[in-house]
Amino acid sequence: MYFKQIDSIRFFSVFLVLISHWLWDLPNIEGLRLGSIGVDFFFVISGFLISLQLYNFKNAVENKQETFGKTLFVFYARRILRIFPLYYLIVIISALFNSGEIREAFLWNLAYASNFYFIKIQHWPGIFSHFWSLSVEEHFYILWPFIVLFINKKYFPHVFTFVILFSVLFRYVVFNVNPNYFVLNVHTLSCLDVFMLGAFVAFLYEYKKELFIKVFTNVNYRFATFFSFVLLYFIWIIKSDWGNFNWVYARFLMGMIYSSLIGFLVIGGGGYLESYLKTNFFRI
Repeated sequence: MYFKQIDSIRFFSVFLVLISHWLWDLPNIEGLRLGSIGVDFFFVISGFLISLQLYNFKNAVENKQETFGKTLFVFYARRILRIFPLYYLIVIISALFNSGEIREAFLWNLAYASNFYFIKIQHWPGIFSHFWSLSVEEHFYILWPFIVLFINKKYFPHVFTFVILFSVLFRYVVFNVNPNYFVLNVHTLSCLDVFMLGAFVAFLYEYKKELFIKVFTNVNYRFATFFSFVLLYFIWIIKSDWGNFNWVYARFLMGMIYSSLIGFLVIGGGGYLESYLKTNFFRI
């Protein structure tokens, strides 16, 4: 299933990350947290799209149209062909022609463990610092299919709740026991709640369609989401000294807004914005 408007939002998410990397040394840009917004929004989108694909696979298995083995093979084959060739080409060429940390991190990058390498060295290596988010994405791709395909769908809401609470609790413990910038930001366990928010919206779309339509066509909910985004974003960038809020809860709360936006975009509603987002200009 393909949504042009989701592709457009994915373009804007990537663009925000690029801006944050290109203009990182400008205090005003850094303070806007554009990179954090772009990455977490991308994680939510991945949670939605990958989960929706896996739910369709699960339906096919339950209807005896496919087998577990074949669905897993198809899923991983698609991921591998889409990501591995270009990624490994870049990693290998970079290690061959560049000295320093990119060579030191070669095995970490090969294993999609770049985020753990950054936690180890405790600084951004510059030339390949963006690899951390791809590593987290791959960890999600590896684990989530087994959970979706082998657990009864009636337990999905419990899985979403458990993983979200675990991820938030992980950040809470890290921040309050031994605060570490890189663990809080790039550790896989620190990011899982935003993936699950996307997966939850996909669950509503696939299995609770009437509720999905009721929620995401509600004008009051749309207004509340917009108001919440403005308020939370203002607090997030202005009150940088609000420890637990900024480091523990903000990612989850903003993720709820991103996941709601995905629901609104999928439902649509006409108008210039929807038509604009459905153009091919923003496809990536």
